[in-house]
Amino acid sequence: MPVHLDTIGSKALGVLLGAFVILLWLLAFVLRHARRTAVGMRAPRFHTFAKGAMPTWVEDKLGPLRERFSTLGFRHLVSYTRESARLNYTMVLVSDDDVTSVHLWVAHYRGLMRWLTILRGWRSFVNDMLILPRWALLTYYDANRLYESTPVDLSNMNVPGLTEYLRLPEATSAADALRRHASGAKAFAERTGATPFVVTTVEQFLERERVLVGQVANQLERVIAAPKEPRSRARLAVLWLFLVLAFTAMWQFLSRRQ
Repeated sequence: MPVHLDTIGSKALGVLLGAFVILLWLLAFVLRHARRTAVGMRAPRFHTFAKGAMPTWVEDKLGPLRERFSTLGFRHLVSYTRESARLNYTMVLVSDDDVTSVHLWVAHYRGLMRWLTILRGWRSFVNDMLILPRWALLTYYDANRLYESTPVDLSNMNVPGLTEYLRLPEATSAADALRRHASGAKAFAERTGATPFVVTTVEQFLERERVLVGQVANQLERVIAAPKEPRSRARLAVLWLFLVLAFTAMWQFLSRRQ
């Protein structure tokens, strides 16, 4: 049975248009999810756990990191989860002088968003699927300022002079991370005139965390409105260019067949 090229072209055009519509729907879904996340971060609700009382699988995943930083003198302050569409558990350790804290956490999306993390890159997708443990060193300052060092890419959240992030290599040891964080935090304080904020109680920590989460919500909304990450803009531009070229080529092919 003969197959006409115009029939094949029509089907291909239909598939292309269908893929285009699905892509637009997925992008809209991700944006709606991000906006809902930002709204939820405006009034964060925390639930705390006693030491060692988080789910067993969480304690098992965070255990090696806890031991690594405990050998440097950090002690347990609080474990908690924040109500969110993204499942999350965090353990907080503090230094002997109560100035530097270590956040150890696991988190992952549920439902469709878990698969859409591939849009953020292969590493983010794998981290979410395997629920790999993450960590960060933080120093709080007066005027709700923060300096943070972590292997997690938080460049989109960076606000100079307010919340600054040092990206560390994945393989950085705990001792080296602490040295680099201390150096960066000192430079941040000298440059901004900030004074370290000592965290000694769970209540103090949660209050600062509420402020920080609100600041992250502000920055997230700015990122949604105008993405700053060059790679994200480049990926989106390439994707749109591909769709436009494919649509144009198919349209010209069908036009020649008429």
